Amino acid sequence: IEVIYQRYVGLGGDILFEHEYKSLDTNSCEITFTNNEVYKVSHVLACDGIKSSARQNHFPSSGVPTYSGYSAWRGIGLSEVKDIQFHFGPGTHIVNYPIDREGRTSFVGVVKTDEATEDSWKMKGSKEGFLEDFKFYDDEILSMVDSSEDLYKWGIYIRPSLNSMHSNNITLLGDAAHPMVPFLGQGGCMAIEDAYTFGFLAGALECDFNKVQAIYEKIRLHRNNRIQSTSMMQGRLNHTKNPIAAFIRNLLMRHTPLLTMRTEKIWNYNVDEEISKALS
Repeated sequence: IEVIYQRYVGLGGDILFEHEYKSLDTNSCEITFTNNEVYKVSHVLACDGIKSSARQNHFPSSGVPTYSGYSAWRGIGLSEVKDIQFHFGPGTHIVNYPIDREGRTSFVGVVKTDEATEDSWKMKGSKEGFLEDFKFYDDEILSMVDSSEDLYKWGIYIRPSLNSMHSNNITLLGDAAHPMVPFLGQGGCMAIEDAYTFGFLAGALECDFNKVQAIYEKIRLHRNNRIQSTSMMQGRLNHTKNPIAAFIRNLLMRHTPLLTMRTEKIWNYNVDEEISKALS
């Protein structure tokens, strides 16, 4: 973060802290903040997350955040794990991976449940609650929980796919535009691709934002919406309670390159090629 911040400042950028968005006048393109500061700008990139106030105010028919039916746990414990591991159970799965050479292991467990949990990465959960949600797993998998100082639990929320990522002089990026369940690990990746694409186009088109918006949407909308829907499909596959479906899933994952093919199709995307085609 420090490297990115220094690079941004070195390019003439500025970051204003303690500014919470209040409103935007799209006619004058003036942004008002809760500290009563007002700024007139050329264009607004709204990347204020799944609870985006800009989306709520200026894309009123685009739906509100709703609980996806999944809740997640995370923690850091000790284990002898040397690589990434996936574990599946009825309506649940756990991913764990080492983060240093001393045996510290990060783990994330997801459970399918109708009991909605608050959308917060800072809300602590209990070990008893975790063990109840993942009682089907063996002690070896769960041993890292005992050595974890803190456990956190949060609800996973979604919003409907958009038909357009811009309105007047506002463009949405990241979770403000396309929040997605984390089963392909692509939420942050899509936000980075969005930002790179918009920034490149703004430079190439000399900040003609009407043109930038149109080409940005042409490049990004279909990809983001497709990965949103594919992530939901992967969640259903991960959490199936049907023993026959689970057996087939496990067989395919163990003995076919199906999962690799799916991820490679996402990872092999070349944003520079897509920009070049759109500009030609």
